[in-house]
Amino acid sequence: MEKVVATLQSRTKFLGRCVGAQDQPDPRFFVTVRDRVERHLAARGLSRKSNLIGLAEYVTHILAYWLLYFWGLYTNSLIAWFLVGVVTARLGFIMHMGLHSAWSKRPWVNQLVGLSMDLLGSNSLAWVYQHQVSHHMDPNEYMKDNDISVGDPYLRFNKWIKRTWWHKWNHWLTVMIMPLGMWRWYFDDIRVVWSGVVGNVKFHSTTRDVIETLFWKIWWAYRMIYLPVAHWGLSGMMASIIAAFVAAEYLENIFIVNHIQSNMEPPASKHWAVRQIHTTANWSSGSVFWNWFSGGLNHQIEHHLFPGVSHYLYPEISPIVREACREFGLPYFDFKNYADAWKGMFFHLRELGYEEDDVNRPKPFLPLNLCEQSELSHAKQS
Repeated sequence: MEKVVATLQSRTKFLGRCVGAQDQPDPRFFVTVRDRVERHLAARGLSRKSNLIGLAEYVTHILAYWLLYFWGLYTNSLIAWFLVGVVTARLGFIMHMGLHSAWSKRPWVNQLVGLSMDLLGSNSLAWVYQHQVSHHMDPNEYMKDNDISVGDPYLRFNKWIKRTWWHKWNHWLTVMIMPLGMWRWYFDDIRVVWSGVVGNVKFHSTTRDVIETLFWKIWWAYRMIYLPVAHWGLSGMMASIIAAFVAAEYLENIFIVNHIQSNMEPPASKHWAVRQIHTTANWSSGSVFWNWFSGGLNHQIEHHLFPGVSHYLYPEISPIVREACREFGLPYFDFKNYADAWKGMFFHLRELGYEEDDVNRPKPFLPLNLCEQSELSHAKQS
């Protein structure tokens, strides 16, 4: 993790003001929950990083990707290209933890796993600044977190984006555009690496970075566009179209429900960890299956507090984080299941399509367990 931080510091042009120890926000919550998690893992003899199960999952998915790819290339089977899309999304989750240095104690292993992003047609360098710097440092903060400005001004993911007449279809437009997410990565990464700018973050981009980006992009286009078309004519275009559609639907629908929800604005002048709690939601907490299915992202609260901890451990530490939030009077937003989380996101986007003072705007969807946690928090703080 130290090597990742050093790399970010050496490349990033501006991360913000250096705050002195004397005016740091109260860290007691984070110190408490961190110490409890560390003691629990030590008592159980569990490593903070992935184990042989994680290595097996990575190798299995890489092999599955290539087997499915060649099946699709030589048969042009729609089922094969559909499954390539599913495995692409799964490798996206694996890459995510690799680039967070949560896969191994060995930096080269994390870097290798992170290269899955480049293999799939995107760019790991651009992703690091888009996700780890912009999103994880300041989730849901306008002009800081790129994720809540996606599609601005066409989509309205937060109330600070100027509302226009088409935003009354904000929720439907978002659902319609999500399948195009992979194509945005395929092409926009080149501009990002060339300019050294991704959303609200600037970083130092070298000539080598540009050359490597072009290499991976050209190789992806050769594999996913040229070869299928050369073998099967225009029908071969279905290879990249179906794979990208399926991968985007899987990834984007998992990503979007964790932060795009009602009442998730970051409180000012609070410790970093407290702001993570207020701007992040879980769903199906404690479930080992859904933890695997989502690459650990159903435990988004635990991930934001401990991004360098293996996602296999999130169900293990979830009760500890929940209890610490209860003790400190903080919300622990946990949807009962994915369906409730998705509905919460959808209704929130619909609500954002109306002016703040519009009495006719629809009310947000808040499932019972989320309301109870929120009300408990407000009661304790008052």
